[in-house]
Amino acid sequence: MAEFFRMLLHRHGTLEDGRPCAPGFLALFRPSRNTAKAVTYAVMHLIVAMTVAFLLTWDWRAALAIGLIEPAVQTVAYYFHEKAWAKAERKRQERLAEAS
Repeated sequence: MAEFFRMLLHRHGTLEDGRPCAPGFLALFRPSRNTAKAVTYAVMHLIVAMTVAFLLTWDWRAALAIGLIEPAVQTVAYYFHEKAWAKAERKRQERLAEAS
């Protein structure tokens, strides 16, 4: 049992900016800078989508629905957009390798 608690509290080095990282399991609850940026961007996107929808419809129910659905749909679209760009990059690398 004591070994289990030692594992949970074991330090794993430092973060990118030199600060000591959170102990073992607790590191899951300490978001990285990239994670924090992604979450704040998602919140901002939600607020902007809801505001625009409300200004267009003057209906808070429609604004809420659009504000929740649009970012979710855009997230899925972004996934496929990234896959297409990755495929294009692989093909470009193959053409460059064949040319040399």
